[in-house]
Formats: sequence, C-alpha cells, structure tokens
Amino acid sequence: MNRKPFVAEAKASMWHQTDQINMSVQMADISLDGSSAALDGSNPALALKINCNLKNIARGQCAVTIQPRADAAENSGAAETVANGQLHIFVDRPLMTAAVSVSTHYFDQLTRYMSKASSRPMELVLTLEDPLAVSLDGDLRIDSETIIAITGIAATIPVK
Repeated sequence: MNRKPFVAEAKASMWHQTDQINMSVQMADISLDGSSAALDGSNPALALKINCNLKNIARGQCAVTIQPRADAAENSGAAETVANGQLHIFVDRPLMTAAVSVSTHYFDQLTRYMSKASSRPMELVLTLEDPLAVSLDGDLRIDSETIIAITGIAATIPVK
C-alpha cells in the first residue's frame, strides 16, 4: 500500500496563522510631491514607495507606501517603531498594497540607511492586527478582498 499521496494531502491541508508579512525589497523610490505642499510653505509630501516580493506567502508581491507622520512625537523612543496603516489584499491577483505612516525620525533613519548600496536585498516585515491563514506551502486563504490594520513595521538593511 502506497502512503505517499496521503502524506502529501495531509501536508497540503495543514494551515497556520501568521500576523506578519515578510518581504524582500526589489525596488524603492522616494516620491516628493510639491503640489500637496501647503500655501504656508510647509514641507511637500514625502513618500517612500517600495516594491517587494513576499517571502512567507507564495507567489505574491506587495507595493508598500511609507509616509512620515507629522504629528508623531519626535523624541519618544516608542514612537520610532510604531506604525499605523492598512494592508489591502486582493482576491483575484497575487498582489497586496500597504500604506503605512511612521514617525518622521523613523522615516528619516529608514531612508538614510536604505540609500547605502548593498549587494543583498533589504527585508521588510509588517505586523498585522489580525492574523492570516497560510498553508505550509505558503498559500494564503482568503474568501474576499481584505483590508487589515498594520500595527508595526521592521526593516533589516544589509550593511555588507
């Protein structure tokens, strides 16, 4: 009696919950929108636009937009890592979009370190308010378009 198909079926049916999206950065650009600057001469709108390949979810990409939050406490260590935003998961294509706001200090540090060249890609991790069901093979289980709150962000930036 051959048991291999049974083992393969059991493995395919195993799912776990994850509250993190792990990504490998493929491309990053800084967007500077002068048209949204206030008439009083305040700073133009800054955004870091990042295209990523998903690492813990199979066959997917994520377009991440990170913006500095003007009202964040600049000198608070806790405010540096706190992120607020939303992750939008499409059901009909392997694409997610994320819009995240962080403190100005964190944004400045992130863009400064990212600008240093490295042969290895940067990694980005978004922490979600609600977990997602993912199979051992990395398949994401959602029934419809989903929007989930982002509660944290972490970056691993290679230095050598």
